[in-house]
Amino acid sequence: MTLRIGSRGPDVAAWQVALGITANGVFGSATEKATMRWQSARGLSSDGVVGQATMAAAHSLPIPRPTTLPGEPGARWPLVQAVTYRWRAEGERHVRLLVVHTMESNEKPDTAEAVAAWFGGLRGTPPQASAHVCVDSDSAVRCVRAAHDAAAAPGANGDGYHVELAGRAGQGAAGWEDDYSTRMLDNAADIFGEAAAMFAVPVRRLTVEQVRAGVLSGVCGHTDVSQAFRKSTHTDPGPTFPWESFLAAVQARADHWARP
Repeated sequence: MTLRIGSRGPDVAAWQVALGITANGVFGSATEKATMRWQSARGLSSDGVVGQATMAAAHSLPIPRPTTLPGEPGARWPLVQAVTYRWRAEGERHVRLLVVHTMESNEKPDTAEAVAAWFGGLRGTPPQASAHVCVDSDSAVRCVRAAHDAAAAPGANGDGYHVELAGRAGQGAAGWEDDYSTRMLDNAADIFGEAAAMFAVPVRRLTVEQVRAGVLSGVCGHTDVSQAFRKSTHTDPGPTFPWESFLAAVQARADHWARP
């Protein structure tokens, strides 16, 4: 099977899902460009044609490529697979930490999609970083399945579930209270709450010492991981992040998701 400009049908739609773009089943110029970016990020010939080599590379990925995956937080949201991550055998990984990050990007309706596309090599050169989920004011995109390690915060990659929030660590208290951030935090609370219920992680903020000790489970920021392990200098989500109200919202969602 070869897919190229002019191809149509369910195979094209499946490929578009793998690329993280709109799956309309029509291989047009947008799909060709996304294919070329995907190929380039993986060292393949960037001809925009999905032939034997491209399909072999896609099939060799250890993570399935459907739009939603059962048995993990946010399975209702689309998956745009990040280039940089560590594969783990099913059942090998234990989540201890739910880690809050900020994308350090502008607040836009498609910020989650844009950052996920960057992680996935669909927009420019992919970084040596990733997260499990990217969240903005009206959507979320999964980038690494919860069963595998995202490259998000050295020291907590192996036992952390990492979520990137649209916004900046330095945006200030007023910035976290504006309409965009209010909706984004509500969206994020749902994902954190579902993760807390699924992984049996208590909704409590851990201290730096508790993060370092590796015994208690809970919620922390990227800054706490940086201070605990001294392997990065990130300070997100910043000193004015509304921890108290956010964790209260997460607890409410965790209670909802835990109901039989």
